Amino acid sequence: MKPGYKTTEFWLAAFSYIGGLLVLLGVVNQAEADQIFAAAAQMVQAAAALIIAIAPLLTYIRSRAELKRGQEQG
Repeated sequence: MKPGYKTTEFWLAAFSYIGGLLVLLGVVNQAEADQIFAAAAQMVQAAAALIIAIAPLLTYIRSRAELKRGQEQG
């Protein structure tokens, strides 16, 4: 199981709480907080999509490198 800070849910919740705190303190108004939260959620989703897209490529490269190392030793 992944640590909590490595999950999308954690980061979405964290951004939500930070947005609520900023509104509570009067730093931003509710409309601005909604925009910030929406932008943050899109960034987290884009990062997750990028990781999901790159992971198979990195796995393939790693397995090919191990295969070549095995051929050189054998």
